[in-house]
Amino acid sequence: ASLLGVPFHLIAHDDHAFANYLPKRFRGWASDNFASAYRSAASQLCISPMMIGAYEERYGVKGQLLLPSRDDSNPIFDNVPIQLGMNKKMLAFAYAGSLHGETAIQQLIEFGVQCAKDGHRLIVYSPQSRDIERLASGRISNIEFNEPVPSKTLLENLYAKADVLLALGSFADEHRETVSTLFPSKLADYSSLGLPVLVWAPEYASIIQFLRQCPDNADLVVSPNPSDLRPVIKLLAESPEHRKKLGQAMFALGKKYFSSEAAWEILKGALLSSNTGKCNA
Repeated sequence: ASLLGVPFHLIAHDDHAFANYLPKRFRGWASDNFASAYRSAASQLCISPMMIGAYEERYGVKGQLLLPSRDDSNPIFDNVPIQLGMNKKMLAFAYAGSLHGETAIQQLIEFGVQCAKDGHRLIVYSPQSRDIERLASGRISNIEFNEPVPSKTLLENLYAKADVLLALGSFADEHRETVSTLFPSKLADYSSLGLPVLVWAPEYASIIQFLRQCPDNADLVVSPNPSDLRPVIKLLAESPEHRKKLGQAMFALGKKYFSSEAAWEILKGALLSSNTGKCNA
């Protein structure tokens, strides 16, 4: 940008705390370079409100919110799935996405354990499916393991097979900084399905903070104690009305916050306002 003399815009999807995972000799260099780029950008577009606050504190510059958006090539369904209105005592919970580290995998397995106590099952689509299967072996048998599939196929499968979608946030202290700033982009796709969403994450997680501002759109469990999941699972199983209400609310949430049109308006506004010539990254 400096060489071309054009404005430089920075979109921060994941927290720069990734520098902590580099060899020690490179951490300072990586952090300094990111800080310089962030401060000098014509606009700073952050994936969560919590990231905006954290980066303003770190770098002295307030960013703008740019939530993840849906892929227009993926299906967006017109109605909530037919199974939401059914009296089903045994539900299919579904998780789709990566799990970073054994702590996250164990959290998912523990959710599966709680589901199994009432006869529910857990459907998993993840690059870590084999690791999950290995670590869950001998503990539970109610998990269906699937390797990743194209996103269009994934959404169609979830729409047809799932009753409730699951999102997780780690309770581990070493993940606190990341969990409090990142925003799980799976919520953009989840919301296109009209299925209820259950989030199990700490109160400081950015997804919890976001959904607190949009009440009654998802079931939230902020306790690290797995047994605290049981009342929420029970309510979802016993009340198709509750499931349908959450599914319809998630539909509306997705249209408001995660459409490509909404993302483009924010990005367009940033591009059009970049008349300052800030290009010193």
